[in-house]
Amino acid sequence: AAARGARGHYACADKKCAAHRPAPFALCYDCAMAAEARRRRAGRGADPATDAAAPVQKSEPPRPPPSVAVDAGARRVWLSEPVEFHGNRAVVKDASFPMLALLAGTIRRHPGLCVRLEGHTNSECGAECDGARPCRNPTCRALFGDGRGGAMGFSRARADAVRAWLLDHGNLDPDAKDRILAVGLGGSRRLVDDTEAPKNYLNRRVEAHIIDFPAGA
Repeated sequence: AAARGARGHYACADKKCAAHRPAPFALCYDCAMAAEARRRRAGRGADPATDAAAPVQKSEPPRPPPSVAVDAGARRVWLSEPVEFHGNRAVVKDASFPMLALLAGTIRRHPGLCVRLEGHTNSECGAECDGARPCRNPTCRALFGDGRGGAMGFSRARADAVRAWLLDHGNLDPDAKDRILAVGLGGSRRLVDDTEAPKNYLNRRVEAHIIDFPAGA
């Protein structure tokens, strides 16, 4: 218990407390609030509502939902965001599953649609980098060498990973496997020519293109 004293100071008004102290307990308002803040932090963490020293937590803006659009004129199936993979592997991240589910739904609703998934890398190497011979590009050798088929093999592996996800989790008809093809194009179709540019990461992608049905399909 406390009672306000002169000039904003507090003096303990509890007789039992005063009896156990050699002098009346006194704290200024600022010290009292600091003590309260320490007590809250020790008991249950900082309370931003009462502790002015607590940092303000800024929340990240919500991620917009993915979307997929069929463009017959451009012969493309546009994906609103890039397919994400784990590091330098051909393993699709969980964050891309909702968009791939939309892509699967698009293929399911359009039985006359045949899609070619094209894998691309951010390497400057083209179709000649197929792993059959050592690549002269040291970065390419480090990322795609050792029997991994070069830039062409790596880009094909990522396109294959997207195709496998669609067939395994897309609730597609059995004949869909004949309507979804996968190819690897390495760095032969770069969006950013300068491989040292800040946006070089845009070259590493998987695109969906509309094609005619293969002969005999």
